[in-house]
Amino acid sequence: MLKSVMLGVLMAGTIRVAAQDTLLVQGASPDLYLTHSVKKGETWYSLGRAYGLSPKEIAARNKMDMNAGLSLGKSILIP
Repeated sequence: MLKSVMLGVLMAGTIRVAAQDTLLVQGASPDLYLTHSVKKGETWYSLGRAYGLSPKEIAARNKMDMNAGLSLGKSILIP
């Protein structure tokens, strides 16, 4: 019984790790950035929380107005 539970926990942890997005830093120093593809339900504020940046900073880097919102699938540069 204990082996079955341990195996289940191990498998769940492995699936979670495999589902994480890959981060690829692009650009040249000091202008490094990540490219993020907007997913359903994401906002400027959720991107700011996810990357630890101000939403205004992300919008400015992309030369976009925060009031316009985000389009599904749009590539956003994260400084």
